[in-house]
Amino acid sequence: MPEIAEIHSFASSINEWASNVAITSIHRGRTAKGPDFSIGLPLARWSIFASARGKELAIDISPATSDTKADRVTVTFTHGLVGQWQRHPRSAIPVFCQVAFLTATDEAICFIDAMVR
Repeated sequence: MPEIAEIHSFASSINEWASNVAITSIHRGRTAKGPDFSIGLPLARWSIFASARGKELAIDISPATSDTKADRVTVTFTHGLVGQWQRHPRSAIPVFCQVAFLTATDEAICFIDAMVR
């Protein structure tokens, strides 16, 4: 299981990767077991911001054109034994990707957990 310092590192990396990039869609992997949180999100471009909360990582998803908290959705990730965040080209999303935030620049910010089958 990732330690608290690793969770902070994941949050920092996600925020760096997502700065000045619009999220155009959310891809839920075929091995994902959590809830499908893409339902109910507005049809727009989004921005994401990650923050560490102990051994969990919270990602705030909000429309790129809005600064109000009312439009924001927060999703919390627990990382299991080997969960980690990686950046990949859209065309090469790993098999064990649980969720991927697809960007307008054809990249994906992916939550990978190879232990989930």
